Amino acid sequence: MPKHPQSIGAPPPVFVRLQQGATLTDERSFTHSFTIGRAPDCDVVITDSAVSRRHAEIRWKDGWWQLLDAGSRNGTYLDGARIHEARLPASCRVTLGQDHALLQITVGRSPEVLQEGSDRTAVSQERESVTRLVERLEQQGEIADAGPQTKRYREAVARIARRRSVRHYLTVGIVGTLLIAVAGLALYQSQKIDVQDQKIETLRKTAEDIFYAMKRVELQVAQLEEIVAQHAQAKELQDILAKQQEIKTLQSKYDRFVKELGLYANMSERDRAVFRVARLFGECEATMPKDFLAEVHQYIQKWKSTDRLSNSMRRALSAGYTGTISNAMFTNSLPPHFFYVALKESGFDDKAVGPKTRLGYAKGLWQFVSETAKEFGLKPGPLQHEPRFDPEDDRFNAKLATEAAAKYIKRIYLTDAQASGLLVIASYNWGEGNVLKMIRQLPKNPQERNFWQLLKKFRIPQETYDYVFYIIAAAVIGENPQLFGFNFPAPFPNANTL
Repeated sequence: MPKHPQSIGAPPPVFVRLQQGATLTDERSFTHSFTIGRAPDCDVVITDSAVSRRHAEIRWKDGWWQLLDAGSRNGTYLDGARIHEARLPASCRVTLGQDHALLQITVGRSPEVLQEGSDRTAVSQERESVTRLVERLEQQGEIADAGPQTKRYREAVARIARRRSVRHYLTVGIVGTLLIAVAGLALYQSQKIDVQDQKIETLRKTAEDIFYAMKRVELQVAQLEEIVAQHAQAKELQDILAKQQEIKTLQSKYDRFVKELGLYANMSERDRAVFRVARLFGECEATMPKDFLAEVHQYIQKWKSTDRLSNSMRRALSAGYTGTISNAMFTNSLPPHFFYVALKESGFDDKAVGPKTRLGYAKGLWQFVSETAKEFGLKPGPLQHEPRFDPEDDRFNAKLATEAAAKYIKRIYLTDAQASGLLVIASYNWGEGNVLKMIRQLPKNPQERNFWQLLKKFRIPQETYDYVFYIIAAAVIGENPQLFGFNFPAPFPNANTL
């Protein structure tokens, strides 16, 4: 690995360029220590989500430039090797998070200066090749004497050399001028695109930060409400009111950033419904994965291929379950759209009995097994070990079971799911299995423990994947059933405020 020379006096400059795909940003130079990260106050700001807010630092230390990882989440790599602290060589590639943001770094001399030196070397080599040609001809005896013929030969060779040199400079000049013109135009266009892209990415990251700050406050409010419900303390009531005002402020800021991003501009009403539902379930639509939208539409088509959704919704509406469920969710400060969990669990059949599991039979509207039912105040009946309806089993009482389900969902919402409604749904499907273990491996904060991160970092079981997407798709259809070709009324016509 080439080393840069140790300096006794002032440190040699460090030249930094960020590579974004095939594009390199303008070169920046530093003669003092500098920081790299996603935070706006870093010296080199990179908006890639894999980059930590304070990711790395380049520091002048003991007469050498040193690269230090600042405790980043995804690591710092010097020429492909992960490091905690290392000397910078004369030229290197620094990657922030494997296969993510790439920096090209040189020490002491700018890459442009090195390139100019290479060009001058090429011209010198051209001249030297002509000189070597003459010398070789002399050594071979083809121009051994110094008579008129030899002089003419030498003059001819010299003219050739001069013409080649002139042609070289003319060619280099013309091609260079054209390249400068083309490169200037391309640079102008790419800079316009890069500046716009960087602006959009900055807005997107800011929107994400505001959204998850809002989710953290919502989480705090929900936790305070739990304390108040148990102890009714005035201080906690005041804290709740203050934090609710903070949520409104953050909500307003987030809406402004979403508007500036143009997230909903030129979007079909069907796509808007997907974005609205993601947000209702507590996910940031500004950072929605690109393939999420198409995937939800695929599951909408699956619902359209069967009568189950229409039949289930008619059953729920005739039995008044929309009111029962939305009231229970509202009491627990949850969105009413968890209504669709019961749709997937039982099709709103309050006498439903599921297949036998290692924990026994799941029963009722919310398909509780007896162990979970007892934990949330439901009394299993004498037929709990048999696959049939039991009027003495509280799980078959729609009102009691719904109140228990709301409490169960809220517990997941406040702890493992970290205010992510879609993680709640994934946990509800297989909370005792691998999904909950995966979720608990994510950092314990809403920004890094959400459904987008779960999909990014883990391959969840297909059963759970289908379960979540069927519920999202049903909720999207429920926003405007007629828009998607269904003829039942929207269960929550006033919930669509986004």
